[in-house]
Amino acid sequence: MFEKHGHVVTPVYIERTPNKLEHLGSGVLVQFKEGYFIFTAAHVLAEKVNGNILLPGKPNFFGPSGTTISSCQLLPEVAHKDSVDLSYLRLTDDEVLKLRVSGAKFLPVTNDNLEPTGSTPFPGVGAVSGYPSASVTISGQISEVHFTDLVEMDFASPERLRKAGFNSETTIGLIRPKKLWLDGQRLRDLDLEGMSGGAIWAHDKGHVRLVGIFTEYRSSRSLLIGTRLKPLITEMARRTRLG
Repeated sequence: MFEKHGHVVTPVYIERTPNKLEHLGSGVLVQFKEGYFIFTAAHVLAEKVNGNILLPGKPNFFGPSGTTISSCQLLPEVAHKDSVDLSYLRLTDDEVLKLRVSGAKFLPVTNDNLEPTGSTPFPGVGAVSGYPSASVTISGQISEVHFTDLVEMDFASPERLRKAGFNSETTIGLIRPKKLWLDGQRLRDLDLEGMSGGAIWAHDKGHVRLVGIFTEYRSSRSLLIGTRLKPLITEMARRTRLG
């Protein structure tokens, strides 16, 4: 049910030494109002101090030129106490074109279509999508990637998140089931390396919504943790009105 949204998720790379790419994580391509953005985990873009962050456009990989905005800058009072792990970059028209030529798409979001109203935890089921490092083959400047939709999972309650040390107002959690099934086949385990920055989706009553950005896996709590997008988009909308 989540597969059709695969093209809005992209792998993210780093070039630590010239002409040598490494798979770093995942990102979600979003259209908000007139702007085009890539949302990912803050710790993914923080790696720019160690090399060039690159995205897979056509005809070649490119480094996005925009300034990184982190949740700490946009929501300092929340991010400071809750360790919110989310950053975004605004993309130029030329960068948007390179991504679109490569087959990528941008998901239009508004402040109203991110989450079901009045639901805590979210109804229905969720999933995380992105690019595990094991699925990425890089040779020179050519990368072969295989998009992954993880198994459907239930959302964690605010109480369960609180016991794990998270604030449900800024954090979203999915509960790893004891038995993992995908397309009718039993999985041995989840492959989460390289998935940081990928999308967390919610599906309920025929609607699929982007509700968060995946940031970490707490194995001791069987929780896949992400940052909720709604507080960030709400603040972006507010600043747009003020600007």
